[in-house]
Amino acid sequence: MIKPHHISHAALAFCTLTAAVAFFAAGAVIRLLLGPVSLGPLAGTLNGAIAQALPGITLQYDQAAVEWTRDEGRVNLVVLGAKVLDRSGRVVARAPKADIDLAASSLLSGNLRVQRITLVGVELSLVHMKEGGVRLGAEGDKNANDVLARLDDVIEAKGSATSSLKSFAVRNAKLTLVDESTGLHFVAPSASLVMAAKDGAIALRFDSDVVMSGRSAHVKANMTLPPDRGPVEGDVLITGLDLRALAANAALFRPLGKLALSINLAARYRVAPGAHITAADFDLTAAGALPFAALKSKALHVRQLRLSGNYDGIKNHLVLSQANLEAAEGVVHLKGAADFQFEQGALSSVSGSLATSRLALNMPGIFAEPISFQSLQANASYQIAGQQFTIGSASLTAPGFALSGSGSVTLGTKDEAPGIAMNGKLAALPVKTLLRYWPLPVAEGTRSWINANIFQGSVGPFAFQTNFAPGTLDLDVLPDASLKLTFAMSGVEGNYVTGLTHLTGVSGNATLLGDTFSADFTGGRVGNLAMRDGHALIPTLHVHGTAGQFSAHVDGQMADIMTLIDMKPLGYPSRFGIDPRQTRGTAGTDLSFTIPMLQDLAVDSVGISVKAQVSEFAMTLGHLKFTDGAVNFDINNDRLHQTGSLALADSRFVTDWVEDFKTADPITTRINAKGVATDAVRQVLNVGLQKLLTGPITVNADLQGHRGQLTTADVNMDLTNSALTIPILHLGKPAGLSASGQVAVRFAPGDIVHDETIHVAGPNVTAVGTANFDRNGALSVLNFSSVKMGPQNDLSFTLTHTPVGNDYALRGRSLDGSLIGREVGKSEPIVVKGSVSDETPVGPFHVDAKLDRLAMRDGVAIAPFNLDLSGVGD
Repeated sequence: MIKPHHISHAALAFCTLTAAVAFFAAGAVIRLLLGPVSLGPLAGTLNGAIAQALPGITLQYDQAAVEWTRDEGRVNLVVLGAKVLDRSGRVVARAPKADIDLAASSLLSGNLRVQRITLVGVELSLVHMKEGGVRLGAEGDKNANDVLARLDDVIEAKGSATSSLKSFAVRNAKLTLVDESTGLHFVAPSASLVMAAKDGAIALRFDSDVVMSGRSAHVKANMTLPPDRGPVEGDVLITGLDLRALAANAALFRPLGKLALSINLAARYRVAPGAHITAADFDLTAAGALPFAALKSKALHVRQLRLSGNYDGIKNHLVLSQANLEAAEGVVHLKGAADFQFEQGALSSVSGSLATSRLALNMPGIFAEPISFQSLQANASYQIAGQQFTIGSASLTAPGFALSGSGSVTLGTKDEAPGIAMNGKLAALPVKTLLRYWPLPVAEGTRSWINANIFQGSVGPFAFQTNFAPGTLDLDVLPDASLKLTFAMSGVEGNYVTGLTHLTGVSGNATLLGDTFSADFTGGRVGNLAMRDGHALIPTLHVHGTAGQFSAHVDGQMADIMTLIDMKPLGYPSRFGIDPRQTRGTAGTDLSFTIPMLQDLAVDSVGISVKAQVSEFAMTLGHLKFTDGAVNFDINNDRLHQTGSLALADSRFVTDWVEDFKTADPITTRINAKGVATDAVRQVLNVGLQKLLTGPITVNADLQGHRGQLTTADVNMDLTNSALTIPILHLGKPAGLSASGQVAVRFAPGDIVHDETIHVAGPNVTAVGTANFDRNGALSVLNFSSVKMGPQNDLSFTLTHTPVGNDYALRGRSLDGSLIGREVGKSEPIVVKGSVSDETPVGPFHVDAKLDRLAMRDGVAIAPFNLDLSGVGD
């Protein structure tokens, strides 16, 4: 029977025991918090368990203990001062401590079995050797590789009969990782590396920040090593890897040094024995900047680059499910696939294709404006041995733009440009559309000239062929045979000399060779003028400012031709007082221009040639009207040359006119005119000698002037068919009597005759005189200082034009007066002023003759005389 005091004694005993346990536990906890608690008595047993778990590998330590691990929140069995030795007794890893996990069932039975060993705070190196293995230990100690091999063997999942080990790990480790093949080396300052059993295989897990060339990234990797020689599977996640750090770390990656990209990579893979990748999935993203010298900003600012896809190593087939670039300068979305061919285990060729779903570019310095393409498609292959890309087909399309081609690209030596052999075509498109898609750095001078001088029209279709051998693109001058581009033109409007009427409706075909451009124009217009047989040639394209030669034949009305060449900067007709609106005729004109290919071009640098053949030519020059001409014009930068014949009044004149534009000589204008000056011609010329000179005169005149303004003329005349008559006296030379004349003329401004010096010579007549004209070009004074006509007349003769009529004064040694007044009206008296000595009837009427030393015999004066016949009319 249980007594009450029994219960109280039991309760007291239980409380005492509980308190003792609590105080013991509290003391143990406090002791663990203060640091590891040594397990000295268990050291021998633990050594045996570790040796059993790591056969062939020695793990030495200074002390075994239990420890409270704050970051794990639990009590661990640890060994302090741990060292791992290889079979040769060399230390390959040191750790301040190692966590030891024991099997619970064996621990209860008193038999210690080690299942997990974790080295904490270890410092060691992992080296991927050129031979393909991975060794643990110093970089120069290749024998240390047996530690990893033994670990792989002894983990229980590998089928070891003697080892209880399920995992071996390092935690908070400082690892140095080196790849002998690439030279890549980096440090993981606080790494976690676990080698553990998993479903009959060995699983490797790595997780750590890594420091490479002073920049950090994070790497997480998992790998499964199956038993025997099965495939290795794994995955890797890399974040924040700076490609510049990778480039600075190893020479193999040095070309990436200018790529300021931070990348993230996630990949899963399967590797068969022999390091053959049988499958892989990958997803890469990146952001940063890529150098792009042609851009104004000199960089491509990448917001995001994403590449994802998979690789089938059995079929050697790669699928790029997406390749997206999002940048400030453009957006590119594409997909693609590739096949890899191997011969005797080595990669021999790669073939593939790609296609875009979006391609939009905003690249100042590359394109004049933002552009978008509808699609880019291409399929190509690369031959490793020949270093040659073969492009089976490629096409690029956009609104109003369609480019396609095929060919090959052969890589040259390290410092040699590749060889390019391509054939392709570009569909016809408007000029402005072409310029929109024309990259600014490509043939910059040609593009600038087209942009400044071609305003509308269509070009194409284009057909191109390149034959660049390796190294050809390094040459300063491309051989003509290396490139051929042909294209058609239609409805083109362009400028050839700034200021002149544009060419419009131009059609034809053009050819661009390596260093030469040429074009043939089948039609076009310059205002109302029709153009044909045009040709353009731009040689030596590599020369800055090379001179292009442009020529064409133009048909139309002379008024339109004159209007064209009167435009600034030419202004040819205006220089010579010709009003283009007053010209007539039909002209066939050959135009030729030599134009340096420069954006800012002075007109004096443009070589100009105008050759015109004009029929039914008519023009007004001052008060003169020329008609029914058949003339040729030859105009260039240095001179104007006009030849042909013109009708003036009722006569035709053959003319030869040269105007020198460049001479420093004051004489720039030289004109030769040959023809017959009839009475009508002389009346048009306002000569004013109608009563003195009648009948046709054959003339040969040489005229000179300055900038189209006449200054002098030298006129040679054949007077045989004309009649010379001195009014009142009716002395002269009848028509048919041989005589010639020479007149020296001086002109006042406005091509008005100022004065003339006259010489007449013949078998029966000689005369020397001058003529003066008023400011309107009308004759005012005609003065012959010497007139000799036959044996009876030797005198001087002066004619003065007055508002009321013409006054005549005659002086001389002898005069035949038999004809005086014979044809003068009877009502008109003749007053002879002088001393009165006789009254003599002369002619059919009476004259009050007041003679001074004038003796008349049969009407002939045979002594010196002086007659002033004023106001008697003509």
